[in-house]
This record gives sequence, structure tokens and C-alpha cells, in this order.
Amino acid sequence: MRFYAQRRFFMYLTPSIWAFLGTDHVVRAFRHPSFEHNAMAIVSVLLVALYIAGYWFTYWELTPEGLVERSIKGKRLIPYSIIENVSTYSLKNGKKIDWIQIDAPFGQKVIARPVEYAQFAEGLEKMVDPAVMHI
Repeated sequence: MRFYAQRRFFMYLTPSIWAFLGTDHVVRAFRHPSFEHNAMAIVSVLLVALYIAGYWFTYWELTPEGLVERSIKGKRLIPYSIIENVSTYSLKNGKKIDWIQIDAPFGQKVIARPVEYAQFAEGLEKMVDPAVMHI
């Protein structure tokens, strides 16, 4: 099952608003051609594309092979057998939040912030060695 970083409603609403604003810049560039409008339209379209890709392509998946993390940076698989620690993530000021930090060898670290926190933690408990679970 896939666990997304945001609710489905916002997954479609927020990028739609950004796409509308980006389109508005492009339309202005066609109506009033100038370097400033053209540059703003190009930058706006690039930012909207990155923002939408970041929204739609961020998820964590629990598969039989291991934990799959998909983000704008790419896709990686961390086998359950090499996971060293699963704990709640703390901010630098010590405040606990509903994020999960998963540590693996060679400095691999996954910070998952799924909307379905309880289901994600439950699924991890079934797959990962109980000795490394600290949730």
C-alpha cells in the first residue's frame, strides 16, 4: 500500500492553484510581450512543474522486498533486513511530531511523514524486526 505525504484533496487542489497562477503568468507574457513578462512566465512554469512533481511523486510503499521511498529525487528501495532503527522523528528543538525516521547502514536515512501515520507504523511493525522498532 502506498502512503502519501498529503491528503488526496490537497494533492489535487494545491497544484491546481499553482498551475492556474503559472498559466496566468504565461497569458500575461503573450498579451504584454516584454523580457520581464517572458522571464516571469518561464520561471513560473518551471516552479509550478517542480511543485506539482514534488506533490504527486512523494510516497512511501511497504512491499515484500522492502520499504520503497519515491520522491522528486528518485526512487530507492531499503530492504527490511538492513533497517537498523525505526523511531519517531524529533525536530531540532526537541519537539516530537508525527514523522517516522528509518535508519539503515551507510548513512541511509528515510524520514517518512505519511498522512496515515498509524497504518504506516502498523505495517512497518509487521515487516521489520521488533528489536529495531522504537515507536
